[in-house]
Amino acid sequence: MQLATFDSGVPDMKSVEEEITEKRTREKLPTVQATTKPLLSFSQISTYLRCRQEWWYVYQENLVPRVDARPLSLGSAVHMGLATALREYYYGTMPVEDGVRKGVESWKERELARDDLFEEEIEAIHQVGADAEQIAIRTLRKLPIDEWETVVDPAGIPMIEYHFTIPLKGWGGFHGYIDWVGWHKPTDQIWLVDWKVRGSFQPYEAEEVNLQNAAYQYAIFRILRKPPVGTITFQISSKPPARPKLNKDGTMSRALIKTDWETYKAALLEAGLNPDDYLDMAEKLSTVEFFRPAKEYRTLHTVRQVWKGVVEPTAREIRRSNKIVVRNLGYRTCNGCAYRQLCLAELSGEDAGYIRETHYRLHTGMIDKFQEKEDEENAL
Repeated sequence: MQLATFDSGVPDMKSVEEEITEKRTREKLPTVQATTKPLLSFSQISTYLRCRQEWWYVYQENLVPRVDARPLSLGSAVHMGLATALREYYYGTMPVEDGVRKGVESWKERELARDDLFEEEIEAIHQVGADAEQIAIRTLRKLPIDEWETVVDPAGIPMIEYHFTIPLKGWGGFHGYIDWVGWHKPTDQIWLVDWKVRGSFQPYEAEEVNLQNAAYQYAIFRILRKPPVGTITFQISSKPPARPKLNKDGTMSRALIKTDWETYKAALLEAGLNPDDYLDMAEKLSTVEFFRPAKEYRTLHTVRQVWKGVVEPTAREIRRSNKIVVRNLGYRTCNGCAYRQLCLAELSGEDAGYIRETHYRLHTGMIDKFQEKEDEENAL
């Protein structure tokens, strides 16, 4: 098993991409050559399976909404904090808390570099950054980080925010971004870990039918030639612990709020109160959930069957020139779809051309890593 090791000779973090290229050149690993065939992503597969008409708008007409309706992404800030912390921890350059702060700061710099930001937007970016920093640090403590090491690929590249491409017949390859591949030292098991920042948690059994993670687990097997034992969707609450309120009589409120004992205890000490007088709150707050790591063990046979029975047939269907494009009408499918107005206009005979021109534009240029990562998140 090839695992991460600490190295005092730390590379310049600004040239990680150059380092990856050099390592792959030295190892003489196969690289993706220029090809006329496009790459297939999970987000395209997911969109096609969800609604072929939405897929047509996105991947055939290249339409994107003129107004980006996506909210400021706390998830992206948390992801950058976690990825930077894990990478710095792998190279032994700084404690994970400092790594989180460095990553979140990079996220803030990227967001603040946008033109024409309103004062309220600037304030929101700083607030999201503060929340993301706290959430990411708490996540690595919950893990806990000292029980894990980062797995490296055959070229020695740490598999953190790891971009992969594996062969797929009829395409230039199947590609995606993996949040983290970690080795759990106490159990000697390799896991694919996917961070998910959510307002409400999905049930544990949802991981059993997580198509993206099953496909990505197969991809990791193709790269490492040793399959991970399974995947973990590490669900993280989008709200950090709230601070309890001090009553008018000087006591601390015993109301059950979304917080944890650590935060509640800190508030008690700050107010000069004795935590021993509030031990009942420790038991009460133990029921409040901030993390839900949903694990799913999968055999190599299982992920291979998912690949052959779902990914490959869907990939072939998408490449077919005579496919039938139908609308998957339904509340769950259409609710929140960015192309709903155009789709319904075409069905009702309204002036769809006007809506297409005023509400959408042609997507031009390459989708960057952060955009593609967010598309993966939204595909689930």
